[in-house]
Amino acid sequence: MQPTEHSAHHIDRRVLNPAIVAPRRLQRSRRAGAVTPSGALYVGSPTLWGNPFSHRSRIGHARSVILHGSWLAGELTPYILSRAGFGEHEILALDRLRERVCARLHHIVGLNLECWCPLTSPWCHADTLLRVANRPVRIF
Repeated sequence: MQPTEHSAHHIDRRVLNPAIVAPRRLQRSRRAGAVTPSGALYVGSPTLWGNPFSHRSRIGHARSVILHGSWLAGELTPYILSRAGFGEHEILALDRLRERVCARLHHIVGLNLECWCPLTSPWCHADTLLRVANRPVRIF
């Protein structure tokens, strides 16, 4: 049986075809009838991949992307989150969401990621997802 993208034995697309160009961030189009290109995945809200910090007006866009990267890396402690204004239930929900996202990162390996951020913006959580999901695989 061939493993599928959703199977436990996911195959890294980079290993199967080293000629694949490195995945990149795409800007989602607001044009009527626009569709997500083949080989791309929309990672904005309300998907699993959306930045959970982007809707906090006190934080701002750039800080939300920085928080997203730190959150994915497991660097945000409950203390840090509480000092940033998050309540106890929000902190627990963020912890559960991070577990779900990290457990599914292998599903986005090799995919282009599409979001609303302009391509000229240095602040985009899709770039963080691309870095984390496509980091080099160490073979010992």
